Amino acid sequence: MAMKMRVDMVTPELAAHYLKRNVDNYSKINKARAALFAEEMKAGKWPMNGDAIMFDETGRLKNGLHRLVAILVSGIPVEMTIIEGVADDVMFYDTRMKRSTKQMAQDSECGDITSTEAAASEADPMIQAMKDRMDALTAEKARLMGEIQKAEERIKCIEDQQEALKQCIEHFEK
Repeated sequence: MAMKMRVDMVTPELAAHYLKRNVDNYSKINKARAALFAEEMKAGKWPMNGDAIMFDETGRLKNGLHRLVAILVSGIPVEMTIIEGVADDVMFYDTRMKRSTKQMAQDSECGDITSTEAAASEADPMIQAMKDRMDALTAEKARLMGEIQKAEERIKCIEDQQEALKQCIEHFEK
C-alpha cells in the first residue's frame, strides 16, 4: 500500500473516529500533555506544523494519540496533516513528549485509551474536562433531538397541507 498524505480539518467527531483505530498504539495517555494540548487548541494557539496523525497499512493509529484526545476534549476542530499507509513495523515517538529509555522499553506493555486511565482520581482536571465535554455533547444532542421532533411535526403539517391541496386541485380539475 502506498502512503497517502493530506491536510484535513480534524473535528471532534473525526478525532473520535480516529481514536477507535487506536488498537495497538503503545503510548499511555499522558493526561497533563493532552490537557495542555487541549488548552492550546481552545486558545487558538495550536500551530499547523506538519506533525502528522499517522495510520499504518492496516489502518491502525500509529502517531497522534494526544493530539486526537485533545481535539476530542477541547471540542475545537484543528487542521492536521494525515498520513495513511505507514509500514506496520515503524515506531513513532512524540518529540514534544519526553520519554525515558525505560518508558520506551516498556511501551509494549501499555494499554489502550479505554483502559489506561480507568483508576484516575475524580479531581483530575483532564477527566473533568472530558466529563464537561460529554455534558456539552449530551445537551447539544438533546437540543438537536428537540429540533428533529419539531421538524418532523412541521413536515407532517406540510404533508397534510399538500394532501389537502392535491384533493382541491383534483376536485377543481373535474
